[in-house]
Amino acid sequence: GKECDKDQGKVLVIARALYRLRSAGVSWRAVLAELLFSLGYESTKPDPDIWICPAVTEFGMEYYEMLCVYVDYIVAVSSKARDVIQQITEVFMAKEGSVGVSERYLGTDIEKIQAVDGRMVWSTSRHSYIKNAIQ
Repeated sequence: GKECDKDQGKVLVIARALYRLRSAGVSWRAVLAELLFSLGYESTKPDPDIWICPAVTEFGMEYYEMLCVYVDYIVAVSSKARDVIQQITEVFMAKEGSVGVSERYLGTDIEKIQAVDGRMVWSTSRHSYIKNAIQ
């Protein structure tokens, strides 16, 4: 949201050297899950890589913040994305230049568009993926 200033819509990529361990993936997921639980997030049943946390906008509207996690790539969907990213980067160091507005996530284009009613909303599409697939 606008309250995130220059960090609005940024994506957090976490760099951590666990890859040589046989159980690196399991270890990383456990460490990340512990942090996310401590921040009030819960993993969703349909997709354990989607984490949600009840929140309230500055205007009093209730909603769920969402973190989409793919290994060490995290997309924060929140009116307070800057705060969420900051909390995570206080524990895990982000690779320099890796925090920013995401234009793609797992092959899906992400963009902010204006809805018919005038609100600015996030939209996803597979346009780039399909275009590249048929070339």
